[in-house]
Amino acid sequence: MLKIKEKKSSIFTIFGLEPSTTIDMQKLETKYSELVKEHHPDTLMKKSVAEEKMAEEKMAMVNRAYKILSSPKLICQYLIDQMFKVQPAEELMGDYDMSDIMSLYDEFNDLKNLKDYDRFKSKISGLCYTALSSARQNIIDKNPKIAQMYMNKLNFLDNLLQKTRSQAFHLQSQNKAQGHSAPAA
Repeated sequence: MLKIKEKKSSIFTIFGLEPSTTIDMQKLETKYSELVKEHHPDTLMKKSVAEEKMAEEKMAMVNRAYKILSSPKLICQYLIDQMFKVQPAEELMGDYDMSDIMSLYDEFNDLKNLKDYDRFKSKISGLCYTALSSARQNIIDKNPKIAQMYMNKLNFLDNLLQKTRSQAFHLQSQNKAQGHSAPAA
């Protein structure tokens, strides 16, 4: 089991979950619904102003925890921050050096059609999955700097994936405007 230093305010504790790099989404959804029913300010209309304020603060905590626990990427970053107190460092890219980055950007800039974009998106998605899996394993193995390195790599790849999706959408819109039929991106 993973140990978190700030147990009382842990996002896992709020939802009654054990700290982990993976979450049972069904349990999370069920507990979130229960917490919303219990703490949502709209359910406390006939309570005092102080009680309503406390409910708002509790819901803000619940919503923040839910947002993190709903994202494998955010869970990993939270665990790194809480367990190891490692701050993200831009220079921590490990085996992902500048030549790899430039190579991916060159490949991105050479994309010409939707099929190229689809292939590139698949490639980047696979690299994202590998980076997330490696970050999870290094959290479990208690290697915070290596876990953070993979999170930095994942952040870079996520940004590139978003740019790729945006560019593919733009190309698809141009094709439609020019009357070309093209497969969806």
